[in-house]
Order: sequence, then structure tokens, then C-alpha cells
Amino acid sequence: MSLLIKEILNYLITFSILFGFFSIIVLVFSYMNAKRRQFMMVNFANYLVALEYSQEKAYDMIHKDRLLIYSAEGVKVDDSEFEIISKEYANLVFKLMGDTVKEEILALYGLDALTLNMMEYFNTRYEDDEIRKDSVESMMDKDSLIDEDNKS
Repeated sequence: MSLLIKEILNYLITFSILFGFFSIIVLVFSYMNAKRRQFMMVNFANYLVALEYSQEKAYDMIHKDRLLIYSAEGVKVDDSEFEIISKEYANLVFKLMGDTVKEEILALYGLDALTLNMMEYFNTRYEDDEIRKDSVESMMDKDSLIDEDNKS
């Protein structure tokens, strides 16, 4: 009977040590996670600069390769093509970031918020396309000149 009690005590001691060890691991992990979140908030501007840099580079590349012809003609891309181009843009942003920056920014924003921010940036830049605006204005000026010539 004494042997049984000793074995039970050994198991309890072992369990207590393991429980204490795992409790310490959980506390350290929680502390490190809180410190990481704090670091991200303190350095938010740096994360934002990295994100904006990648977005700007990706937009410039997509614009040159896929949107410039539409802009020069003064027309908007149809919805289905716009959806394809915007997905290409998002993929290019992630590629330009690289794996390390991508994982950090995903940890900061989360996938949904990051995607929303990226699409908002893309849409705003597309809507503010100066080349397309100038092309449309030029075409309108030509149309008004033609109308004036026809009236004369």
C-alpha cells in the first residue's frame, strides 16, 4: 500500500511540474503576443509605408500593362475585366511585399481588412486616372469643335 501511495504521489508531482511548465509557457506566449501587438501599433506608420509602397508599385505596373490603353482611349474597363485586373493587382501587391512583409501586414490587418484597403486604393487610383480624364476632355473638346463647325 505504501508503494501505491508513493506512485500516486510521484504522478501528482510529475503532473504538477508539467502543469506548472505549461502554465509558464502559456503566460510567456501571451506576454510575447501582447508585446508584438503593441510593437505593431507603435510602428503602424512603418507598416503603412511598406503597404503603400507595394500598392503604388503594383498599381503603376498594372496601369502600364493593363489599363493604359483604356486610359489613352478615354474609356473605362468593363466590370468583368476590371474584376480580373483588380485580382491581378492584389496578387502583385503580395508578390512585391515578399513573404516576410506580407505575413507581418496580414498579422496587423487581417486578410479581410487588408483586401478591403487594397481594393479601395486600387479603385481610388483608377477613378482618379488623369490620363483618362485628359483623354475624355480632349474628346469632348473635339466634339464641341465639330459641333461648332457643323453650325457654321
